[in-house]
Amino acid sequence: MKTSEGAARDFNHPIELLFIDGAHDYHSVKSDYNLWEKKVVDEGVIGFHDSEFEGVRTFLQELINENPNLKFVDFGGSIACVQKTDRISKIGFLTNRQLAKVIMFRGKVAERRKSSRAVAKPLYNFVRNMAKVYRLLLTIVN
Repeated sequence: MKTSEGAARDFNHPIELLFIDGAHDYHSVKSDYNLWEKKVVDEGVIGFHDSEFEGVRTFLQELINENPNLKFVDFGGSIACVQKTDRISKIGFLTNRQLAKVIMFRGKVAERRKSSRAVAKPLYNFVRNMAKVYRLLLTIVN
């Protein structure tokens, strides 16, 4: 069995779909992304599991806000996906930033839900459903 670093070093093939699902802290997610992203082909998709965890969502928001060559493709449940692409339009960049904010807010509500289930669960379900509607609207605009 290899670590992500060892596997990335020995893997020399183009990747169309990369799925990052390791430790959930910011530095581990960032490390996995940096090790594997350069192997992803243009128009390839990178999926992040457990996007509601603080480390994952913080890295995602930073990545989206700083990288004009990534486009939010979709998010649902606990998975968020971005696509490598040529420079995106200004509307696409704004859409990315809005979706990153939705993921951050949804994650914060999810944390509260875990600590006080009875109070936060209806709020979390509402936010999750509104995020789906918001995602759909932004996808149509983009």
